[in-house]
Amino acid sequence: MELTPLSPYKHTFSGQYGNSRADYFFSSRGDWRDAGYRARLVDLVRNTAGDAPQDFDSYSLYVYEKTATLNAGFDGDADALRGVHDADLISFTRWTRGKMDIFYLIEDGDVVYDVLEDEAINPPWEFD
Repeated sequence: MELTPLSPYKHTFSGQYGNSRADYFFSSRGDWRDAGYRARLVDLVRNTAGDAPQDFDSYSLYVYEKTATLNAGFDGDADALRGVHDADLISFTRWTRGKMDIFYLIEDGDVVYDVLEDEAINPPWEFD
């Protein structure tokens, strides 16, 4: 399992949290119920983010499932991803002022697991 950059890879902007950045990746999807899979994904996300969260007021990392559309050949921008391919999201992680405050696992567009709380979401709710 690995995280591969997905176009546009890095998107910087000014938003409600100030200076913000979002990074986009794709990977194979595992079973979120598997603790080993969750641990590998957490390690990959943390290692991939590196020091980036320290440099921004808000930093987000999106991991999408590799599909016929979302792969190395994808050349869309942030608007071509957000809200369009939510059903393909594997995870969403956010750091606010350098502190990880959200890490969700997502299946079929619904948040199914809160990594920081280490618990399944019941009932799942739509990622927006």
